[in-house]
Amino acid sequence: MLHDKTILLVDDQALIVLELATTLEDAGADVVTFGNAPEALAWLQATTPSAAVLDYRVGADTSASIAKTLSERGVPVLFYSGMVDLAHLPDELLAHEWLNKPSSPEDLIARLQALTA
Repeated sequence: MLHDKTILLVDDQALIVLELATTLEDAGADVVTFGNAPEALAWLQATTPSAAVLDYRVGADTSASIAKTLSERGVPVLFYSGMVDLAHLPDELLAHEWLNKPSSPEDLIARLQALTA
């Protein structure tokens, strides 16, 4: 399913990180997790993942800068967020895939498989 894929996971809610990381690892992915944008951006200075699952709001920050960095590298981004009103977001963020929290593990895996195919 996601074998040989490295997935960057950024979310500030520890239980969600644990649940998603387990789901992704069970699907064969290597998962790297961060709870904030600055740490994820620092990691991205030396590494490029196969794809990313990002919560839009991460603590006091957003993950927009992470998405921009990944987009510049051609890395697919899946926003996994509880935001329902996306109308105020810039077009470059709306161009990414969005999946509402909560969603089934099957939906998450299916979306990532499609993005990384």
